[in-house]
Amino acid sequence: MEQQENAEILKQRIREAGEKVKQLMQPALQAISESVEELVLTGSRDEVLIEKTLNALQDLHLSGVGEREYLRLLIYYKSWNIDRARPYIDQYHQSNFLFAEEVPA
Repeated sequence: MEQQENAEILKQRIREAGEKVKQLMQPALQAISESVEELVLTGSRDEVLIEKTLNALQDLHLSGVGEREYLRLLIYYKSWNIDRARPYIDQYHQSNFLFAEEVPA
């Protein structure tokens, strides 16, 4: 019984830590989202900005914010070239988060 209680306490602490990470990363996520949106909307081919944005997306992913958000931004970023985006779209659909309306068809 005590072991089950300890497991529940641990699960709760993990959930709380995950929420704190999300809150702390929200400003970075917002900035990256805006950068991705600007690149996509303007059709910019500024290689330096593109490289910085991709690096920021990868850093965000490595920070543990979550695969779903990383893939969503990466798909959106690459949506100007659907062939390049297709592997990410497929990976997104195979994840546990099936929100097809957020992803290009």
